[in-house]
Amino acid sequence: MARSHRRRGSQIVEFALLAPVLVAFLGVQVDAGLYFASYIQVVDCANAGARAVSNLTPAPTSVNRFATASREVITDLLTTPKTDGGPGYNSADVTVSSTIQYYASAPYVDTTTTVVYKKIFPTSPVPSAVSTFNSYRVAP
Repeated sequence: MARSHRRRGSQIVEFALLAPVLVAFLGVQVDAGLYFASYIQVVDCANAGARAVSNLTPAPTSVNRFATASREVITDLLTTPKTDGGPGYNSADVTVSSTIQYYASAPYVDTTTTVVYKKIFPTSPVPSAVSTFNSYRVAP
């Protein structure tokens, strides 16, 4: 009887030693899942913003207006609450920068979108920001 009591005590000690490791592993998995979900959402919004701006009719007379419209569309897509019930990002956490580059005499709008999101476990090694880069040609 005394022997089984000691064995049960060792099982509790083993569980107490492994539980923090298991919880940390689960936290990293959850944060990684949230990171990839955010990455997909940011890429989709950036692509939708680039498509929307490239299809502007009538086309803006200035290439700079394309860059401004691109920033506005992407920011609006990311900060609007989602139809599936998911919240949009806080506008303070969304940064969209657009620059005009000329490649072979054709104007391109280069857009970098960065979103900071809150991790569940702050010490997790998963990045706390999602960033994507789009480049699209401005039609003449």
